[in-house]
Amino acid sequence: MAENISYEFLWEILQKERSSNSLQLVPKNFYSEVFDFIKAAKEKNQKSEETDIQTTNMERLIFEIFEKRKQKIVLYVAYKKPIPSPVVDVELDLYNKLMDIYTNTKIIGQKEAKTQQNMLRVIIEKLPEVFLPSGLKIGPLEKGQVIEVADKADSAFLIDNSLCVYEKL
Repeated sequence: MAENISYEFLWEILQKERSSNSLQLVPKNFYSEVFDFIKAAKEKNQKSEETDIQTTNMERLIFEIFEKRKQKIVLYVAYKKPIPSPVVDVELDLYNKLMDIYTNTKIIGQKEAKTQQNMLRVIIEKLPEVFLPSGLKIGPLEKGQVIEVADKADSAFLIDNSLCVYEKL
């Protein structure tokens, strides 16, 4: 795809994003390929002022495309709609993090508070380094230390193995 990247190509994508309320389909490696192309163009023609202006404009376009797509992702989260596939990994991570925040935030009085389902307190004397089911590792930790665990399977693993308990803050 790198050979298809041009100012006109990015402009066309931006116009499609602006004219539609849904995310437009882009390749999964879209941003990395665009930035690789811009980097290669800068290295190839380091002293050309025209190329410098064009690459600066392309960087601005890619930033606008990403900003427009971020706005749409926020709307998907607000309406609890699934994000269309395929989508760039960065955008999928953003969607998942926003959806997690959105679903785990509740209003208590006039303050907002994150639900405590992810907060765990270590109950054994010393918790060595442990690999969790998600592949992440935690530790070493001391007894009484409070940790936040985002993955529900990881929380269940720590509780089921009597390493931690839910913490009520």
